[in-house]
Amino acid sequence: MPETIGNADLTQHHQPQRRTASLRIAGNFSAKSWDSLVFPANMLYNRGNKVEWRTRDAERRGDGVCAAPIPARMKGSDRMRQRNETKIVQSQYRTTDKLTRRISIHEKYSVNKTGFGPWIASHYAFPESCRVLELGCGTGRMWKGHESLIHRCAALYLTDLSEAMTAAAREALGEEAPLRFAAADIQDLPFPDHAFDAVIANMMLYHVPDLRKGLSEVRRVLKPGGSFYAATYGEHGIVEALCRILAPLGVRDGTDKRFTLQNGGGILQDFFDCVERFDYPDRLRVTDPEDIIDYLLSLPSMESVRSLPRSEIRRHLNAAMCDGVLELPKEYGLFIAK
Repeated sequence: MPETIGNADLTQHHQPQRRTASLRIAGNFSAKSWDSLVFPANMLYNRGNKVEWRTRDAERRGDGVCAAPIPARMKGSDRMRQRNETKIVQSQYRTTDKLTRRISIHEKYSVNKTGFGPWIASHYAFPESCRVLELGCGTGRMWKGHESLIHRCAALYLTDLSEAMTAAAREALGEEAPLRFAAADIQDLPFPDHAFDAVIANMMLYHVPDLRKGLSEVRRVLKPGGSFYAATYGEHGIVEALCRILAPLGVRDGTDKRFTLQNGGGILQDFFDCVERFDYPDRLRVTDPEDIIDYLLSLPSMESVRSLPRSEIRRHLNAAMCDGVLELPKEYGLFIAK
């Protein structure tokens, strides 16, 4: 059974209230009152610090831009689709193999040697003796080398929808205090209201079938004044570049874009008063196309690749290489919401 905190009623679920939010991107952009702010079409995001979100007024008028609509609450026959999406995620992370394969690409070929995990951790501002919840902890490897952060916590709950992932995290990190491990679904968290000083959901919100319900749960279990950390990808990174290269083979980008760097700020501002975005500068310099083929085959969104001969994929990747190197853009970043 998942661990709980105290004896509070775990059945309480609060609905989010409409908020007026403040947004700041990478420290140099700030705006008040999302209901009156409009981002015109010439402010499309292009690997910089500009944004692509539409506010409520812009949405009503039909102007402004938006990379993807804010997900509506699930109802009726959508529940079946929600269950199917959950099954796909559970299947994808039933073992650690595919996730490990994707991580290895970044470790082997990234130009920025800081590492995305350590970069994310450098943004954590945990108060002493805090209670922290991580959702979608995966293998737990992002906590390796960050013992000082771990020991600032009175309790650090590492949770995942996949029991295989929590088992891998437990094996990697051990079970000494303050670490605690549990299976948990962001859409129905087994914790009381206002239980945590910080909640973390890195590289997973795009998997959540009912994102509004999930974020409502995050808001519920977070203490007033607490911080929510959510890393995600952008829409103009590795997969987009590879799909351009492989377009003659009929490969199309099926990446789930329900929570990206482009639309994530607009989604979070419905639940938080202040949202900041930080971008992680990086790219890949790949020397072995076989690694990229394995990477593509590990992605649930790249169904169109699976029926293609590896030799054909390799031929197109080789043709895109310059002096034995395939340059691929990366677009990753972090939202901090309060």
